[in-house]
Amino acid sequence: MGIDDTQEYKAAIQDPWGPYRLVSSRNCNHEPVASNLVSSIGMSDLKYLMSVDIVFTDDTSKWTRCPVLETQENPALSWDGNTSKLGVKLKPSVDKMGNPAANPTGPSSTNSMDANYISSTGMGWFPGYALDVNTGTRLNIAFGEDSNLGNDNGNDMMFNPSSNFYDSNNEAVFGGKHYVYVFRDAGCLPNSIDNGSMPAYDAGQFYMDNFTSTGQLYRMWRSCSWVGTPMLESGEQWLSSKAKLRLRVKTPMQHYSCNIPNLINNGFPTYGLTIDANTGVPANKDVGGIKIYPNPTSNVLFIESLTNSLKYNIFDLSGRLIYSGVLTASLDQLDISHYKKGLYILNFEGNKAIKFIKK
Repeated sequence: MGIDDTQEYKAAIQDPWGPYRLVSSRNCNHEPVASNLVSSIGMSDLKYLMSVDIVFTDDTSKWTRCPVLETQENPALSWDGNTSKLGVKLKPSVDKMGNPAANPTGPSSTNSMDANYISSTGMGWFPGYALDVNTGTRLNIAFGEDSNLGNDNGNDMMFNPSSNFYDSNNEAVFGGKHYVYVFRDAGCLPNSIDNGSMPAYDAGQFYMDNFTSTGQLYRMWRSCSWVGTPMLESGEQWLSSKAKLRLRVKTPMQHYSCNIPNLINNGFPTYGLTIDANTGVPANKDVGGIKIYPNPTSNVLFIESLTNSLKYNIFDLSGRLIYSGVLTASLDQLDISHYKKGLYILNFEGNKAIKFIKK
């Protein structure tokens, strides 16, 4: 009780995607959760749930290297007859074309074109990527497949679900159970027990280095944010078109940095603005008989007016008053050499305003 009681997420997000925190865990053979990881669901805090874009693309340069997990419920029916659900399938890793590593007991490679990239076993490629849209951070992904569902591409270490909901015996197969798991960047979550439990995208290196540790595995799964069960559209070919899935949640601004000295803005998000000198501000702007030039300028701004004794104010883009004055002649000049580079608004009485750039 107390977790999405009114089913807001269920109403807002179309199946088959949802927050890991709300995934069913009632020992159903088809749920994307393993019994030994059920308690990690309760510890996956919804306040860290982020808005993400998940992109599917045939551009292999953008694919995500990731662990391939067993989604068969019965270890006896797993790829080796001994792998538990959501255990890493320690079959030879594959390259982007599905070719297996020639030597699964050999060393790993640092070349992303090699089948043994990151690890000689247990890894494949997700055909796309996931981004945290609030921070721009690329995220780690894992996907699964059911080794007992070979007819639905469940035992080839590739992300290639079929379009079959059921097999010939009317048993649910869900396209081979290629469940997708998106992990948040938990490399720095202040005041959280998950701090450091999963980094931003590292081609699956952190997961492969730590999944054999029960404690670390549990912590990594607390960092799982989104789960999906994508399937092939009937009558279509896999990756015949690009697709972008947008999952959005409203969240307050949060601290994004920790253990860093001299934090800017107290660890809250910061934003910058770069003004190009060619942003469309005319060089000689004339508004209501008032002309300024040169624009952009670095030292002196000339103001030409038909009226003397015209009051004016200069504001920056944040609305902060920079300077106030009165025109004393039909041609006046302002020294702006000490202004910071950027865009300013010169506002005259009578609601006449002209923008200028200090370069």
